[in-house]
Amino acid sequence: MAFTPVNPYQLQTVLCTMEKRLPKSAKEYNLVKMSLRGFFPPSVTNRIFAYKDIIEEDVPWSTAFIVIIQYRKIYDDNAVILSIPSSPTDTMLEALESIINWNGPITFAEIEDKYTPTILHMSAKYGTSVVGCSCQFSSIMEKDATKITNISSELPNKVRVTQLSVSDTKFVSENRKFSTFEFTADEIQHFGGAGVYVDSELVSCALMSGIGSINGLWTDVNERGKGYAELAMRKVIEMATKKGLLPNVQVEPYNLSSQRLMEKLGFKVSHLVDIIFFKPFELQINNCPKHYCAINYN
Repeated sequence: MAFTPVNPYQLQTVLCTMEKRLPKSAKEYNLVKMSLRGFFPPSVTNRIFAYKDIIEEDVPWSTAFIVIIQYRKIYDDNAVILSIPSSPTDTMLEALESIINWNGPITFAEIEDKYTPTILHMSAKYGTSVVGCSCQFSSIMEKDATKITNISSELPNKVRVTQLSVSDTKFVSENRKFSTFEFTADEIQHFGGAGVYVDSELVSCALMSGIGSINGLWTDVNERGKGYAELAMRKVIEMATKKGLLPNVQVEPYNLSSQRLMEKLGFKVSHLVDIIFFKPFELQINNCPKHYCAINYN
């Protein structure tokens, strides 16, 4: 047995697999749904693999190991996203190594923390890995997300809440972890985001990302404590639910203000995750884009 590519006609079955693994699989659920609906731009290519000869209705959902490998042309890297069954075998984890291209940079996106040692051990044969960020993974299920309303109609005239435009890229990218200007512009254009504007100036934002999560939440330091982050989140949640996606976020354990906001909005923590960055031995860290240099982030 080995990982085999999932054909387009099998994506609906994979989506059902992700649905049965909610809430932990909210990000993977979104990725599969986004693939089914053709949301991705030409700069992003997704390949989905399953540890089964074929995914069929009679295969127990709990046994399917799903891997999504997302090539991002702007970075010239791969993001690896995993949906791991409750009891993966050693053979499954060993087979994972064989479908990953270790010749270029990789972002292991929000890996459940109990599998971090496995990924670090596996990648050590090919290069250097660093845990760039450890987070709590939180999500809102559809029935609760649809109850979250955009309250922009109740705001003063000087405050406006609307979708981000590409012209907002500088503000978003400069205040976003592990990203670049070009990549952020691409995500704003194709996946969207929400912005809060005071007197026409962007002061707070939240972004839909190509890996199926909401991230990039940021409020100008001079405008904090006024509820603008909540307004941005309410708007981006509304945008996600209209697309049939499940809002999910990753928040660092020490970021208590964001934790309180997410709890207020109805997000529930399901598990802990790590973002792991891999670089082949031949790549020098000072030549890597910002999003790989996790150890330089502050």
